[in-house]
Amino acid sequence: MNVEKPAIMECPDCETITLGRDDDRSQCCEHPLRPVETGDHEVESPALENLLGMVFGMNETELDVCLCVMDVGEATTSDIAAELDVDRSHVSRHLNHLVDLGVLEKRERLLEDGGRVNVYTPASLETVRRNFTIGLIAWFTEAVDVIERLSREKVEAIEKLSDRPSELTIYHKDDR
Repeated sequence: MNVEKPAIMECPDCETITLGRDDDRSQCCEHPLRPVETGDHEVESPALENLLGMVFGMNETELDVCLCVMDVGEATTSDIAAELDVDRSHVSRHLNHLVDLGVLEKRERLLEDGGRVNVYTPASLETVRRNFTIGLIAWFTEAVDVIERLSREKVEAIEKLSDRPSELTIYHKDDR
């Protein structure tokens, strides 16, 4: 899966910010979007652990479980519980969530003595990348909605303040 890095684009009229491509012909307010220079906006490169936590809602133990399976390649619930010194029931719950997220796969293995055990392996790199990219874009979309809500709430609060007479008084140092 080859994912092209998106460009940050801006409307020259309303200053709406969005993601696109430099060769994108998208428009806003009847103007073509223009690329935004990001040189003044240095950001810290995200660590994989932080991204997994934010995008998939993984807590520290779940992240440890995920990384443990990725390190060993194949493990049972008991193997992971022993490796991480965590209760089997907690590990089992985390493993099921990681399978639901598409970062691990689960299959049954027949035991020589009879019976079955679930074995967990990392999902293919392509599957993990795809699921992670979808999750990241969904998370980003939600984050933008939070920012938009904040902006709307701030504007509404300012409008409410401007509609009523000012009750503010000027404080002078000598008024004490």
